[in-house]
Amino acid sequence: MSELAMVIPEEEATIDLPPIEGDVEADRLIKEIREAQETKGFWKSYYQEKLKEINESCDLIIDQNTQRLRMYFDSVPHKKTATQEKYLLPSGKLVMKDQEPDYKRDDEAVIKFLKANGGEKFVKVEEKLDWNGLKKTLSILGETAADENGKPIPGIKVIERDRAFTIEK
Repeated sequence: MSELAMVIPEEEATIDLPPIEGDVEADRLIKEIREAQETKGFWKSYYQEKLKEINESCDLIIDQNTQRLRMYFDSVPHKKTATQEKYLLPSGKLVMKDQEPDYKRDDEAVIKFLKANGGEKFVKVEEKLDWNGLKKTLSILGETAADENGKPIPGIKVIERDRAFTIEK
């Protein structure tokens, strides 16, 4: 692990733990943290790989059984309506439905066409807050944020956070 940063809120840092006796012990604790993070990373990778294998195995069973059921569905008489066909079994229904078509589209070209041909009602214009830009100009007054002129801005509540203690490599 290249990063040993770990944020610990100040109130959690005051748990009754024995004090560190010197640099040697402090260094040993950093090594223990690094080792624990590496172990955690190893097991996380290991189980992610196992989960991937399980998902692939289950997906294969689902795909194969779905194909077999589709072939079975095609071989038995079933109810037909205008938009679907259905075959009932004790554990569930086999259903073949008509679907809406997919659309491959170039939104820019469509918007250009709509604007030129009176279809503006189908073009959305969205307003979005530039939070990063606004945040740089804010003044904090307790739980209130104010603009450059000192005017409180509704809709923003300032929530103070504890200082963070980190261990870095």
